[in-house]
Amino acid sequence: MPVKRIHLVPVNSKEYGDEYNLNIELFINENARPSGRMTSFGSMGGLAAKSQTEPFLLMADGDMDFGSYFEQYRFATSNLMSGRPFIEGELFTINYEEEDIIYRVAKIYDPA
Repeated sequence: MPVKRIHLVPVNSKEYGDEYNLNIELFINENARPSGRMTSFGSMGGLAAKSQTEPFLLMADGDMDFGSYFEQYRFATSNLMSGRPFIEGELFTINYEEEDIIYRVAKIYDPA
C-alpha cells in the first residue's frame, strides 16, 4: 500500500489563503482510498520558506489533533477518512471549532 502526499486547498482560497492549505502523508490503496489502519501525519500552512506551518495527526476516524500548543483550537473533525477516494478535484469537509471549510484535493505526490 503506497504512501502519497495529498495537497488540499480550501475551495474558497481567497477567504482563507494558503495558511489553511493541508499536506498529508497518507497510505492509500490501489483504488485511491485511505487505509484506516493507522494515524497519518500532516501539516497546515503554506509551503514557502517564510510560511508558518502547523503539524497535526490525522486519526483513523478522520479526527485531527494539532497538539497542546493550540489547546483552544486543538481538535478538528473531518470526513477525510470516510473511504472516499483521494483523487484530484475530490471535495472533503473539515470542521474547525464549529466552522466548516470545504477542501479540494489539488495535487497528489509521491513523497520520495
